Amino acid sequence: MTNIFTHRKCLSREEMTAYLKEALDAEKRYDIEAHLLDCPLCSEALEGYCKHHLLEVLDLKTEATQHMPTQETLIPTVKKTQPKKPLFNLNRIAATFLLVFGCSAGYQYWNHQAEMQRQYQLTEDFRYMENTLRSEIEKREGLLGNAIAQYQNNEFELAIKNLTELQEAQDDNPEIAYYLGMAYAKNKQPTHATHWLSIARINHPKKYEQASWQLVLAHLDANQKAAAISILQDLVSLEESVFHEDAVALLNELQE
Repeated sequence: MTNIFTHRKCLSREEMTAYLKEALDAEKRYDIEAHLLDCPLCSEALEGYCKHHLLEVLDLKTEATQHMPTQETLIPTVKKTQPKKPLFNLNRIAATFLLVFGCSAGYQYWNHQAEMQRQYQLTEDFRYMENTLRSEIEKREGLLGNAIAQYQNNEFELAIKNLTELQEAQDDNPEIAYYLGMAYAKNKQPTHATHWLSIARINHPKKYEQASWQLVLAHLDANQKAAAISILQDLVSLEESVFHEDAVALLNELQE
């Protein structure tokens, strides 16, 4: 098929005659109609040729007067021959493109807005959780500080009560286990003291030596000499420990 975007020369007399007689195939007729749309000169020439040479075009030799069309009926006929299909096709293609592009752009915009809303909501949720957690930590640290102060003020029963509540809510805090064991030891409850000091000794590296020494004393209060000697041997092996000399002396005393 002829490319409508390819430049062609203007119509010849023979092409105009064949076109008006509808003696062209579909491809040639489409080519001429496409040219007429782009060439005002040929469109005017075709209309004038149709007006002034109608007898020759229609090959009416004997009945020219009877069958010659009037000017009023001829002009609309010529206008009807001007094809609209190419322009219509271009408009339809353009409309389809705009529709598809608009739908795609709208979908992308909606997705972008939804993602922005989701990210905003996640940020807000994270901030809420962060603030809640910070408040809870500050609250627990405040309660732990109060319980430690109670222990230091020899309010052992009150300290045990508050430390137990904290431990139930936060059972992975070795600081609570250490002071809970110390409070039980000071309150003359060695069995409970050995339990919590053993946990602190394992899970609280910074207080390993202190927890070990206090655990030795708690085992002795509970008449658990063998357990006390075992821990003392560990302390004796730590030559740089502040409890090293006391541990050596106590171990020798227990082994006599």
